[in-house]
Amino acid sequence: MATTRVWCLKGNVQKAIDYICDEEKTEGTYVYSSSASPAVLGMEWSSSNELNNQLGFDAFDHRVGYHFQQSFAPGTVTKEQAMQITQEWIEDISNGQYDYVMALHTDKYYEGLPHYHVHIIVNPKNKVTGKNWDIYYKRDVNKFKDSSDRICASHGLDIIENYKNVSKSYYEWMMSKKGDSYRDIIKKTIETVIPKIYDYDQFKAYLTKLGFEVEDGLGNESEETEFRFSINSTLVQKEYTEENKYLIRVPGTRASKYIKIDIDKQKWTNNNQTYYSDINKGHDYVIYNAEGTVIGGMSGEKLKSYFEDKSELEPDGRKGLRIKAPYSNKFVRCSRLFNEKGDCYSLENVIDMIDKRGQLFSDPKIEAFISSSIDEKEIKSARNNFYEEADIKTKYNQSKFYKMSAREKYIYFRTADMQIRLDKIAVVDIKDNTSLTVNELKDIKKKLIKVINQVNDSIKKTEEEYQELLEMRMESLLVISDEEVDDFIKNNIQPLRQERLNIKKQITDVNKKIKDLEKNMNKGVER
Repeated sequence: MATTRVWCLKGNVQKAIDYICDEEKTEGTYVYSSSASPAVLGMEWSSSNELNNQLGFDAFDHRVGYHFQQSFAPGTVTKEQAMQITQEWIEDISNGQYDYVMALHTDKYYEGLPHYHVHIIVNPKNKVTGKNWDIYYKRDVNKFKDSSDRICASHGLDIIENYKNVSKSYYEWMMSKKGDSYRDIIKKTIETVIPKIYDYDQFKAYLTKLGFEVEDGLGNESEETEFRFSINSTLVQKEYTEENKYLIRVPGTRASKYIKIDIDKQKWTNNNQTYYSDINKGHDYVIYNAEGTVIGGMSGEKLKSYFEDKSELEPDGRKGLRIKAPYSNKFVRCSRLFNEKGDCYSLENVIDMIDKRGQLFSDPKIEAFISSSIDEKEIKSARNNFYEEADIKTKYNQSKFYKMSAREKYIYFRTADMQIRLDKIAVVDIKDNTSLTVNELKDIKKKLIKVINQVNDSIKKTEEEYQELLEMRMESLLVISDEEVDDFIKNNIQPLRQERLNIKKQITDVNKKIKDLEKNMNKGVER
């Protein structure tokens, strides 16, 4: 079985080619080029594209190449088979009309098995016509996948029916620059908790007490009194503020029926378009009409049947261990988390790890903590102490982020981060200050030079992050769009470069003032 990905390349195509052909990743052997040597292929493509443009063919626009990737399930193919299948695939989808270079990466392992994946960089200029290869996501991606499935099947490989990408999101990667991502938090939490507890039930109870939410599909959910539901904001009458409550329409009822939910219990996500709250299954609820007049009643269990998301009740919807970290708004499937050895944190594996690495006897301190009725302040303190023990960094994990959409979080985080960086740059404005001496101006110049060195260091660090972003994207470890790549440059590199330019101008102004003062001083001496 194999999965496929494709995205367009911008900037220097030779850098992308050099990366995929890295000898450490390819063993220096598993590389193939349809034309010239990969070491000069990017330069040749650039020259050819410039010539085609001069001859009147389609403008090349900002694309310098297409990056394809075909990944095989661990242990299903040999290196030679992977190269052969990928070459057949790229020749099929391109009709053999585009130059390309392909490289097999052999440096990844999962659960002790080699995870082979092949990178292909394609020149978007047709070798015959000189026209661009225009790839459209909705039109072409499924065709590429179908071609891959057909070729894999011809080689005796199984087909992945419902593949889900488990790569880290751009927002998650971006947050991890300040602290640990939610996936990292859960991985470190599991590894820290397992040696401290006696059995799986204690594992669940301990995490729950620390503020995590744990679901495993073992039937314990029926014992819970609270049912979490989510609805579109159109079902919420926000104008209704009597008794500090929202009036919420019950979906699926023939006549419009409403219930009242306390405003302070609500949570908003997705740009305030999605509403989250809870229903107590053990309570009876009063039913209202749109005007807030009582028209009847309904049990919590009955309301649950109207509000619950039927998609979550599919056979695979709730199976396995799922954990939600404090301040997070979504669960993480632990079966998609792997330790350094390649073992995943599935429910079965976690139970097995506890059996092998857990305590022989229950820890009295942990039992007392689980059973005690301490307040939220004490629980928060205990969680902070646990985070310190587990080396969990959560500077970004503030409750104010909870109600924000991913895009809002991105803007807030990056704006605040960049402002902190720029605030550290204390530049003296000397434009209107004419009373400064030569020595004072020289001191200011020294400070400005020191500051511009700090800016250069920040630019270097940010450009390294940018390179990391591109490399993780290439390895399918990060899901990021071309627009988000552009946003990273716009919001991170460009402000620093602009600040460097401003400081250079100020240094120029200082030098001019120093020269003018020294010139005037010399004139005075001559007189």
